[in-house]
Amino acid sequence: MDKNNKLLDLRESINDLDAALIHILAQRFRIIRDIAILKRQEGRPVLDEARQKTHIASLQQTGADRKLDKDFINELFSLIMKRSVKEQEELL
Repeated sequence: MDKNNKLLDLRESINDLDAALIHILAQRFRIIRDIAILKRQEGRPVLDEARQKTHIASLQQTGADRKLDKDFINELFSLIMKRSVKEQEELL
């Protein structure tokens, strides 16, 4: 296999993974909407800071176990969680 074909194959793999990430994020946000409904029914606040901190710390460890930078994991999931809170607030 020549270098150009190898590059194309690798890029196709990245495209497939990116599409899978989109699919997983869509699933996550469907669950977020269900959580928002339950929180509304139970009179709970949207943001649970203690759970969020614990969860991010766990994700950072999982990422570190897979050789991913903890700051990157923190940034990524802080963004996802911020958007999750916004989605829940909009629903409530």
